[in-house]
Amino acid sequence: RLRLSFFKFSKLVLGACIVAVVIQMILPPDVPAPVKTELVASQIRFDLENAATRHQPAQLQYTQEQVNAFLSSGLKTKQSSLNHSLLGFKRAFVVFDEGKCAVTTERSLFGYSLYTTCSYEPVLTAGKIEASSKGGSIGRLHIDPRISQFMGVLFSDVWSALDREIKLLRKLEGIEFHDKTVLLIYGICIGLGLLAMLLSGSTQVYAFIGVFFASGFVLYILAHGGFEADESNFGD
Repeated sequence: RLRLSFFKFSKLVLGACIVAVVIQMILPPDVPAPVKTELVASQIRFDLENAATRHQPAQLQYTQEQVNAFLSSGLKTKQSSLNHSLLGFKRAFVVFDEGKCAVTTERSLFGYSLYTTCSYEPVLTAGKIEASSKGGSIGRLHIDPRISQFMGVLFSDVWSALDREIKLLRKLEGIEFHDKTVLLIYGICIGLGLLAMLLSGSTQVYAFIGVFFASGFVLYILAHGGFEADESNFGD
């Protein structure tokens, strides 16, 4: 009889835990309000293409609101590929914090919004920007990074819709996330950024000046086709 009571109590506790988890998953988290003014997707895409093909150092900075306006405009034309049976796509948005970026999708199930979030930290690996998972959430249920690294499949349709932009971002040499802003770094600007993190004080100033003049010298040589040989030094 004691064993029967124990099993009944265990089932009750397990059922309560499952209900609590489901409630946490369907509760909406604190998210930014939908953007009111959409940004024409071609504007940011043009900036990315121009910076990637210009072969010159460049930095592009966007606010969180600008990126969300871009996503709202860019994904609207691909709504059909984002909608699934019983699960409609409403929007995707980002939240920028110091050193990381959280990507969230809002989907609709029978008119009720469900939110899925993955947080990423940029990592420079073999000269390429890679995203390291720093955790995630479904609704208000937090997901451990060891599990959230496999949540990318929940965003696969969004990544496919943004394939053109993602290919341009892969040409970056650096990316910095700050509070509500993102800085995209092309060319030798990444070298200056790394020096700024490694050095401090007056040493940083001298290093910056040194890299600045060295980079200018290299660009000058490339632009003028290298040094021309002095023919007067050769015999007839």
